[in-house]
Amino acid sequence: MSQACCVYGGSIYIVGGLDQSGSRLSSLVALDAATQTWRMLPSMAIPRSLHAALIYHGTIYVIGGATDEGGAVSSTETFNIDEGVWDMFTPLPVVRAEMAVVAYPCPCIAGGSDLDGLNFPQVYRIEPGTP
Repeated sequence: MSQACCVYGGSIYIVGGLDQSGSRLSSLVALDAATQTWRMLPSMAIPRSLHAALIYHGTIYVIGGATDEGGAVSSTETFNIDEGVWDMFTPLPVVRAEMAVVAYPCPCIAGGSDLDGLNFPQVYRIEPGTP
């Protein structure tokens, strides 16, 4: 599984991943669980896979991953669900892919790899409100 998923307000959000040819995606789609209908939302700026995503206070955070240029990245993007707008966010201090994330009590990232065989045990806290 190369895309990231998260749940908010009765919808399942699926962001990024790989298409059938192996190219990375920048797409964001939402499935309304009650009506079983899909809707396309604005795409993020950087196509990526092997990233993580979480929702915190109505904002989707898409963190790290791998791009078509190769290797892991440190970039983070946010999507405000109510406004329907993507923004770039403070990048991680290191490149990271294949990580775990949690949103409670604050957004945190744990572990991950650099895709070159190095695994990391560090935990990073995201500071919401930081541009």
